[in-house]
Amino acid sequence: MALANVLSSVKGSIRDSRVDVFVDSQALISACERQGSRSPALFRALKQVFVVSSPLNVDLRLFYIPSADNIADLPSRRILRQDVMLSSPLWDSLQSVFDGLI
Repeated sequence: MALANVLSSVKGSIRDSRVDVFVDSQALISACERQGSRSPALFRALKQVFVVSSPLNVDLRLFYIPSADNIADLPSRRILRQDVMLSSPLWDSLQSVFDGLI
């Protein structure tokens, strides 16, 4: 689904072009090569990619990249301070249980 959304958002600049896409999903690459999948979710995603890319006349080429090397995933890997904060009651509860043990 993300691939279809990205293609849709840049459709004005990719029309009649070759588009190289680096993905960390070997299942997606395999499904594209086979032009289908038994997985309903993957099949829907492929269908969306086709619906978006077909009128654009793009030569879509998928390349595998391991998740750890995928720079597009960096923002989602970053841990923000507000993501790891505990509520005051929970912090107090943990302090009372583990105080002095660490």
